[in-house]
Amino acid sequence: MLQKIRRVRQSELLRGVSAEVASEIEATCQIKTFSSNELIHQEGERAAAIFCVLNGLVRLTKTDAASGREADVCICEAGETFGEYLLLDGASYATAARTADITDVAIFDLVKLRKLAGRHPNLQTNAARIMSRHLSEAFLCIC
Repeated sequence: MLQKIRRVRQSELLRGVSAEVASEIEATCQIKTFSSNELIHQEGERAAAIFCVLNGLVRLTKTDAASGREADVCICEAGETFGEYLLLDGASYATAARTADITDVAIFDLVKLRKLAGRHPNLQTNAARIMSRHLSEAFLCIC
């Protein structure tokens, strides 16, 4: 468990926050082990959490409305964060998230995290940085 908490502290979401703030955030965090090919959240589902892969792999997929065909948008590895809708109130997940292997994921409650972000702007900056990186990666995927 200590190793998993260490990975949470090293995540992109917590970059630059003090140890005290990291401890506050960890208190809102649940660590869950998912089986291979297990759904973490559905595309279009109202955003309720931000996730950090602690070990294993998570596939972010998008489904074409016309054909129903599912395509990988991104593969998240250990240390990577997804579902980073911290700044967007009432947002829904733009992709589905499904494990590609047995995977441990840190799950941060979005409501609690938003309250902390109001007091700790580094969290907002980190969420914006993660969203920007994911947007850039999506553009590369399109190319």
